[in-house]
Amino acid sequence: MRRTTSLTLTALVVCSLGLPDAVAGHLNKETKLTASDGAAFDFFGVSLSVDADTIVVGAFRDDDKGSSSGSAYVFRRSLTGWVEEQKLIAGDGVRRDEFGVSVSVDMDTIVVGAFRDDDKGSSSGSAYVFRRGLTGWVEEQKLTASDGVVFAFFGRSVSVDADTIVVGALADRDKGFDSGSAYVFESNVFESNQPPMADAGADTLAECTSPAGALMALDGSASTDADSTPGTNDDIVLFEWFENFGTSYPILLGTGETLDVPLTLSSHVITLRVTDSFGDTDTDQAQITVQDTAPPMLRHLVEVVPEYRGKFGRDDAVFRSLGVQVIDQCDQNPLAGAVAMNGSGVQPGDLLRLKLNKEARIKESDGEFTMRMEAPQFIFSATAVDSSGNETTFEAAIHLEDLAGSELEVDEVVPGTERRRGVPISGDAQEEFEEHVKDLVEDGFLNPPGLSSSLATE
Repeated sequence: MRRTTSLTLTALVVCSLGLPDAVAGHLNKETKLTASDGAAFDFFGVSLSVDADTIVVGAFRDDDKGSSSGSAYVFRRSLTGWVEEQKLIAGDGVRRDEFGVSVSVDMDTIVVGAFRDDDKGSSSGSAYVFRRGLTGWVEEQKLTASDGVVFAFFGRSVSVDADTIVVGALADRDKGFDSGSAYVFESNVFESNQPPMADAGADTLAECTSPAGALMALDGSASTDADSTPGTNDDIVLFEWFENFGTSYPILLGTGETLDVPLTLSSHVITLRVTDSFGDTDTDQAQITVQDTAPPMLRHLVEVVPEYRGKFGRDDAVFRSLGVQVIDQCDQNPLAGAVAMNGSGVQPGDLLRLKLNKEARIKESDGEFTMRMEAPQFIFSATAVDSSGNETTFEAAIHLEDLAGSELEVDEVVPGTERRRGVPISGDAQEEFEEHVKDLVEDGFLNPPGLSSSLATE
């Protein structure tokens, strides 16, 4: 006579294998697992599966989604023992589905049966596939029988190994009433997750905006993931921006689909790493070069010395050099080069007596003045260069002709541009001179009397 024994599981006792003090052929450490939110009639332990450091336990009468909707609990081995990692429920679960009646785990895949689900009719049954992702176990796919019928109880048993899932339907009727069947699912169950594709944007040349460099907008919105909702990147759960990625000292610049980050005056290789909900990653690089191509701004500052005004006649004036003012948006310390009047070097504080004469003559210091110069025109010039090698030259030319009806002209010569402004000479010479000075001040070539010499750049 053949005896068949039916076992009813009412409590779960799990033994951990392979401990250092294990006796060959015996289990020697006992741990009792219970659901953290367990309640009467949940039937925690109706099904179970173990793989390496993961245990799954079914509770098919749990009622999170209605009476007997069911659930399954995942436990993971830690340094202190087995801990509850996550509770699984069906995304579309309803009352009497009895999700958790069967469970199976293999590596990063869990399959849970819900044999009273009714997608193909009352109690036709289904099975749910979960994958371990970056944020935990995520429902990946719902399986049903292609020829499912009512009361087939598809999902009453499940098993998974690598890329193969088998689901039992114990009451299927292909070979007669309750003859049963099993369905094998392969490959496509696991290939449904498409890895993300990172896009760090195009290589960029940017102009610096300050001595610190430039604030750059990193944009990874062109990254894609086929599993995302159309028009979104919602399956990409993490955007990470790095510099020196792949080296011993990578620098995490920040996280986010877009990121504003200051970059110094240099060439930078920026790496974007994206991670989807299943933990798959992809990287992309963009080279961003912050450069300085703008020359410094330069002004040669001089002032008319009022106590000499009109002292020597209408064709004679005295100026004091205040030096050079250099400003560069990318360089805190641009260098001022030579400053000259008609080619003769001028230092800050020099007192210059200039006389209009068709013949050019120059006399160095005579005690009162640093320099006495006669010429048909007088040209201030200066140069400056920044740390990127950008050079600028400034010239301000004052051209006086002592002829009736002639014009007093001021020319500012800047590389690539030219500006001319004329004021007719007429009437009293003193008025003409004052009008000329006013015009120079308005054009920025001269500073009014009393300007502080602290503006001079040494």
